[in-house]
Amino acid sequence: MNEIKIRNAVLSDIKNIYELSNSEYVRKMSKNKKNFTYEEHIKWFNNKLNDKNSRIYVVLMNDVFSGQVKFDIKEDTNIAFVGISLMPNLKGKGFSELILNMAIQEFQKENLNVDKLFAEIYDYNIASIKLFESCGFFAIKKEDDLFTYHKELKRSVFIVAEMSANHGHNIEIAKKTILAAKEAGADAVKMQTYRPDTITIDCKNEFFQINNGTLWDGTTLYKLYESAYMPWEWHEELYAYAKSIGITIFSTPFDKTAVDLLEKLDNPIYKIASFEITDIPLIKYIARLKKPIIISTGVATFQEIVDAIDACHSVGNYDITLLKCTSQYPAKKEDANISTMIEMEKLFKVKVGLSDHTIGTEVSEVAVASNAKVIEKHFILDKSIGGADASFSMEPKDFKKLVANIRKKVNILGNSYFPTDASEIKNRKFARSLFIVTDVKKGDIVTENNIRSIRPSDGLMPKFYDDVLGCTFIGDYKAGTPLSWDKIKIGDEKR
Repeated sequence: MNEIKIRNAVLSDIKNIYELSNSEYVRKMSKNKKNFTYEEHIKWFNNKLNDKNSRIYVVLMNDVFSGQVKFDIKEDTNIAFVGISLMPNLKGKGFSELILNMAIQEFQKENLNVDKLFAEIYDYNIASIKLFESCGFFAIKKEDDLFTYHKELKRSVFIVAEMSANHGHNIEIAKKTILAAKEAGADAVKMQTYRPDTITIDCKNEFFQINNGTLWDGTTLYKLYESAYMPWEWHEELYAYAKSIGITIFSTPFDKTAVDLLEKLDNPIYKIASFEITDIPLIKYIARLKKPIIISTGVATFQEIVDAIDACHSVGNYDITLLKCTSQYPAKKEDANISTMIEMEKLFKVKVGLSDHTIGTEVSEVAVASNAKVIEKHFILDKSIGGADASFSMEPKDFKKLVANIRKKVNILGNSYFPTDASEIKNRKFARSLFIVTDVKKGDIVTENNIRSIRPSDGLMPKFYDDVLGCTFIGDYKAGTPLSWDKIKIGDEKR
């Protein structure tokens, strides 16, 4: 039976780690592909052991050196880079995911302030790509043939208050809305950057009439956007104001001129609206900036989602979050289909979230419990302001409840954690183990009559039951004595 252990590297591991690190396969998959001398390795290894920002964990399979997992913390940050290399006997055996997760958990226990992990992997290293993706890492960028993968160690949800048209054509109301979003606990405020002429044309024929059973039936596309858009000259002032009060602000651009405006403002995140997901040239133009990109999928077919992701990848941007979105205003809860969001994460290997147009908090909370990383909800200072989005937007009091409910659920969901040491587990004392249950003499054979799996946990683990049957006791022991390897001798037939 195989037993895997993880421990901190010590000086006596230096030769094993040198031979593994200097092997042909490891050097091929590393950024530095040159072999190094043993003397160079000794200097490097000693520096790493004495560096508070480095951790090297040794992997042991049945107490035999089988690999290493290395973490390097970037000075004065909460991020670390991770790399793993395993001996050939472990590759393709299904152990890699377990080992990497064990090492990450050990690292977390020692470095509570680090909450983001990065890994750099060449695109031809398919095994490592599959490994890191299976451990919850997402590709965020690619430079030439080198991917950067990312994983959040602490579960979190990015909550976005969507201002949209809820500014009442008054910049002071827009500022008050940003402040109210901050006070309600939002992580960010999102705007929309367009003019009616950048999103449609002023035409009244049947193609431009709104008559789809929406809130806006009876008007034209141009008139709707004319009533809802935010003046572009406000942007610089609103971005500066948001920064001054400590809340992130970003926008959805609807054409290239809007992208150019936002680029000058150092817009930190870009959002692709649901109805623009088919505009591949626009998506490429945004994605080329290598900023995080959020894409709503409300009106997209499966192939159109694939096309949008491919467009981002084609310009080296892998930092993608797909939002499940029901493009109804307001949307019915029974049409939310949060299972689609879960499936998108599996199929497309991206972060996922929800653009929530339903009334209330329930759908957003279900999404958070289903691993949503982003929740976007329309936000308005006061519904009496009116406007295109007022009826399905959330006022500050209710938004604050939404934020509180989400944060509680995040705390309850916690982080994925499997103890690697039984001593960490509360009440482990009452687990079963192997005990001697009758008085035995030296030379007696271990049988099912003199040992049993019982509580408490002071003896050998029950998984060794079949291994110890047929062995010989090396001394006299009373009933109630925990069984251990030093009390038995393995017979020749067991060797």
